[in-house]
Amino acid sequence: MRSGDGAEGEIRKLEYELALEQNAAGKVSQTEVAEKEKSYQEARNNLQSFLTKFHIAD
Repeated sequence: MRSGDGAEGEIRKLEYELALEQNAAGKVSQTEVAEKEKSYQEARNNLQSFLTKFHIAD
């Protein structure tokens, strides 16, 4: 995937949301939730960085 690919961010968001639900059910630790959240935030930051640098030329 490209670093500016929004799909990566969506996948990381879904993984984070799943980890939250699994943590509530006692299936994963808070540490794992924190790791998924960090991964999600990094993907969001990568996308934002890409969008900031991206310019359309005529």
